[in-house]
Amino acid sequence: MKAALLVIIIFISSFARAQRTNDSLFDFTADVRLFTAYAFMNAAGNDGEWRKAGMHPIRIAVRKDLEGRLDSSFQKKIENFRISHDRGSWTGYGPYALITSGPPDFQVSFDSSTSDEYCREIEKAYAGFSPLLAEFYKKANIAQLWERYRPLIQAQNDLRKPFAQRALGDIISYCRLKKDFFSRNANRIHFQSAPLLSYFTAETEKVNGDIHIIAGPQEGKPDESEFYHEALHHVINPLVDDLDSNTTATFDYLFRLADSTSQNGYGQFYEGFVRTLDKVIGGKRFGESDSVVTANIMREYKLGFILCPSIYEQLKQYEASRMTFAEYFPKIVANIDVARERQRWLDSMKSSK
Repeated sequence: MKAALLVIIIFISSFARAQRTNDSLFDFTADVRLFTAYAFMNAAGNDGEWRKAGMHPIRIAVRKDLEGRLDSSFQKKIENFRISHDRGSWTGYGPYALITSGPPDFQVSFDSSTSDEYCREIEKAYAGFSPLLAEFYKKANIAQLWERYRPLIQAQNDLRKPFAQRALGDIISYCRLKKDFFSRNANRIHFQSAPLLSYFTAETEKVNGDIHIIAGPQEGKPDESEFYHEALHHVINPLVDDLDSNTTATFDYLFRLADSTSQNGYGQFYEGFVRTLDKVIGGKRFGESDSVVTANIMREYKLGFILCPSIYEQLKQYEASRMTFAEYFPKIVANIDVARERQRWLDSMKSSK
């Protein structure tokens, strides 16, 4: 009887995990914590914008609404905090907001055992941000602004709903993952449109067992491509983290070479694989020719992601194999020829002059 009961329990548990591979895994609810943190970032003077045509209309409107809400001493206080902490970067505000309890106190509260190591790092790097964020929330009357802008941000989130599960399905299929890969690795996946960020930005974090994907505004209509990059990090990062330090050190010269001539080649090992798979999986989803995918890979390369072409050139062999991507991953790393990639980069730099 006990054995039969155990079998039933295992079956129900497996069925529940399988069911969570559908849209119920996702949460598209707009998050006031992120809105507050990014409003703070803008009010404190972070004007970064990648799009030549300028900021998203919601960002412009919120920045205008914030004008005059803060007294001069507090304005100076938050500007000093930004200058001393972010040095022009936008990447810390969102993750810090996610490790807090939210308004009105924004107290740091997260379980390090079910969160990425970066959570601890961001807590330390942004020490003292909680009381400042709480003060900003009150003085800038963010509750009023949230009431006004929450429906607009929620509408942006809702537009992405039809594409989320298909994007995960594409990743699972290409990387030959188990169907419940994401549901086994996260309680929920929260997607947030963040129009207060620059165009073409995005990041992801795992907090308290939940994956959070934050996406700045993009041009064009929503589609699966808005999910690939950040979701792929949760596939690729563990593989890179498991590499031997001697293996990764082999490529330090290449990374320094790329960094010396480009401002964008950050997180080379992670980003090289993520960006390459992003373009290849997207190419298959949208029926792009090999020449178009290759051109997309080379655009990443020119941004400073020096491993992209070498990884891309090996993916045909992976596709022809019966191995999972995790099984094939060490072979790709081992086949990257440092001398060849050095020469390719130098030739590329010469031809671009």
